[in-house]
Amino acid sequence: MTGSRPTSEDVEEAVFTAFKEFLERDPKQVEHPTGLAVTIASRRGLDVGRRLNRHLEFPDTNAVTAEGHDRTALDPEDELIEAERAAERERLYQLAVECIEELPRGQAEVVKATLLREQELSDWANNQGKSYQAAHKQRTKALESLLRCVESKRGEAWKRR
Repeated sequence: MTGSRPTSEDVEEAVFTAFKEFLERDPKQVEHPTGLAVTIASRRGLDVGRRLNRHLEFPDTNAVTAEGHDRTALDPEDELIEAERAAERERLYQLAVECIEELPRGQAEVVKATLLREQELSDWANNQGKSYQAAHKQRTKALESLLRCVESKRGEAWKRR
């Protein structure tokens, strides 16, 4: 939203607000708790970003920081769809984490460094004493293996449903 990484205070505020909103829900109405929690947290994070942007654009006004002023509302059907999507993303993430652990050590290292820790591939290659081309080839093979593994596990999970 703001083009920069959020501060830890902004993240804590968004997570706390999302947690309170999640606890206010009727447990009988929640089919996918993880998905709903992710959706709520994502939306509250967007709200914080919007509030920060408005504060940067209009520094003299306090109206934009009113509690609940910028909450993004969804109708129940859209909320259910969002929760299901978020739950599916969470399942895919868990499968990807499992698959990363199954990759050969070198492939797992390049994936963890360049995707999870957001390190530049050229920096990682330099730290490993490899050429950029060799590192790129290694990462490409790792990502192809990771994709095959996730698709395989996803297919197995789908069959069990």
